[in-house]
Amino acid sequence: MFEENNTDVMNHVMNSFFKVISTRTTPAHAWLTLKKMIGKLTYNYNFLENIYVVEIKNIKEMEYYNTNIKSIVNIESNVIDNVNRNIIGKLIQSFADEIIKYLGKKAGYHLLCEFRYDLGDEYFSIIKSMGVDLHLDTLEYDLYGYDNEKDLIEKKNNKENEILSELI
Repeated sequence: MFEENNTDVMNHVMNSFFKVISTRTTPAHAWLTLKKMIGKLTYNYNFLENIYVVEIKNIKEMEYYNTNIKSIVNIESNVIDNVNRNIIGKLIQSFADEIIKYLGKKAGYHLLCEFRYDLGDEYFSIIKSMGVDLHLDTLEYDLYGYDNEKDLIEKKNNKENEILSELI
């Protein structure tokens, strides 16, 4: 496994989220989603103020960035690289969780599967070493379905009670 600095990891993660969301919606919607998630999480992770998402309005602009610039994110590396890797991992996990809430359970499940594929094995291993567990998130959706949060919690509790009653 290769080591990457926090800036490289965040660049790759943000670009993967952007690609996957824009594939299912539009580049403008993907940009708006990332911008909204960064704004929402900045309260808990103030270093997010040092990450700027370039506005992309259409597919032509997205192709330009993918071909020429390779990143739709500008990151102040002198700040991000000094953040503890476990905190970056918590941020990535929170980011994934928030996007799932924003897009809904069913879309979120599919997004996670595509995100993991787009991320690639090497970066997936890196974020896993940072404490990110996307496998657990997708497993919950496989077990309990795509219902709303309240139904998901109820199904989860019922399943746990079934398991406990079988053990007793």
